[in-house]
Amino acid sequence: MHETRMPRTGGEILVDQLLIQGIKQGFYVPSQNDDALLMPLQAAIELITAWQTDAALMMAEAYGKLASHPGIAFVMSHDGMLDVINGLHIAMQAATPMIVFVKTRTHEQGLTVLNDVYPAVKWAAIIDEARLMPAIIGRAFHQASSGRCGPVVVMLPENVLTECACIADGIPIAPVTIAPSMNDLAQFEQMLNFARNPILILCGSQWHEKAVARIEQFAARYALSTAVEGHHSVLFDTTHEAFIGEVGLDHPALMARIDHADLVIICGGTLHDAWLNAPVPLQTLIHIHPDINALNAVYHADLAINATPEAFTQALLGIRLYNNWLDILQKDRADYAAWQCNRTEDHDDVSMDCLMQAFNTVLPDDAIITHGQGAYVAALHRFYHFKHPGTHVATALKTTGYGIAAAMAAKALHPTRTVVCLMDDHECSVSSEALLSAQDHALGIVIIVCGQMPVNAAYVCHTMDEFFAASAAAIERAARGTPVILHCLFTDDARMPLHTLTDGCNLIQKEVMSSLSQ
Repeated sequence: MHETRMPRTGGEILVDQLLIQGIKQGFYVPSQNDDALLMPLQAAIELITAWQTDAALMMAEAYGKLASHPGIAFVMSHDGMLDVINGLHIAMQAATPMIVFVKTRTHEQGLTVLNDVYPAVKWAAIIDEARLMPAIIGRAFHQASSGRCGPVVVMLPENVLTECACIADGIPIAPVTIAPSMNDLAQFEQMLNFARNPILILCGSQWHEKAVARIEQFAARYALSTAVEGHHSVLFDTTHEAFIGEVGLDHPALMARIDHADLVIICGGTLHDAWLNAPVPLQTLIHIHPDINALNAVYHADLAINATPEAFTQALLGIRLYNNWLDILQKDRADYAAWQCNRTEDHDDVSMDCLMQAFNTVLPDDAIITHGQGAYVAALHRFYHFKHPGTHVATALKTTGYGIAAAMAAKALHPTRTVVCLMDDHECSVSSEALLSAQDHALGIVIIVCGQMPVNAAYVCHTMDEFFAASAAAIERAARGTPVILHCLFTDDARMPLHTLTDGCNLIQKEVMSSLSQ
């Protein structure tokens, strides 16, 4: 029985509900007249100050990827609220659980904002009365973390935050598990037993460590060739005996492997329509997805299974196959090994593949790598060995500033783990506010700037002025809470694997190795 408590303000009720849901950290954009929200928040929840609304949402989105609960952001509404659309779009596309609380001056303004953001979110609501806080916040957590995860927006009018109410608290909301039916599992087992050349492709964002371990065990038991979708390398140990590559990179052998497969299993999300013939693939298709509306939307599947990765991988433990595809897997692994070993032969200069090799040697297995978008990312996904879930945070969208925001969120969540952010010189030139925020909160992240060419590097140093030089000089203090900036100068054709960096970068590699080993 949940007893009605003494009168509390709407702001106090809000904070109590967040604590009940296990929230300990949030991301906040300072604004005027926010005492009714800020005072109870600061007393109970660690707030990471963001430099702008877009950054707060990107940090919350990255936090939601890594944590076991939705990322939380608190922002102030502006006319139209178009500055939140980018962060909401990132979370919606990546199926990331996130809740954004938007403080509005009036109820009418909240309705306007609601209409603006509703097409970009999974669910949105406005709280009209303080007594409705527990019900709406509980539903917000359910919507954000159940089925296909996504962003939720909750409007908080000022008068509701100061209004007092006597209301019982809610209870912790756990994500709803969607399990496959016995008939689905029987068909899945039968189709795999008849397959001669199957391939498993993992995608989506709702994978936890136990689910990944179970799918790795299943693939190893039956020698089932397994790939991952682009930017989802952490869904499968890249050193695993059944791993054959990442779909989306320029890997001709893997593309041919998918084309010649007689059975394709897409588990956890939706593969881009460029990789299979849409809407009816040439191969037999099994599609497992947590959102029933995503099934048969892009591809018409021969077997569509509505299930979460957690429940589906548990059900896999009861499946028994008489098939084994060891010969095919050995060939796939040989192709993958040949593609990975195609490295730069001249090691007098530093190349991106050499840098990734250094990462494999120096970084601990639980190190978290974040990045934005650039040609340098290809080398990371090709040569770096991701071994555990929760060690990579990125977005497939070309969003400036995401890498540094994700790195700050990762370090806030895991302060004892090494966090490395890769970015290009353009992203670095607009990241001064982010670095100031990282210093304020003692977030010791390592930033590696992959400059495209020396002239751009000079421009970056000019625009960042003394702050860039001061931050770059802080290399020895990374482990003590000060960001480290390492500037790698690329020639125009040296951003992809198999090319070398400009002369004189050996010092940069030594600095990378030295700072990471600290």
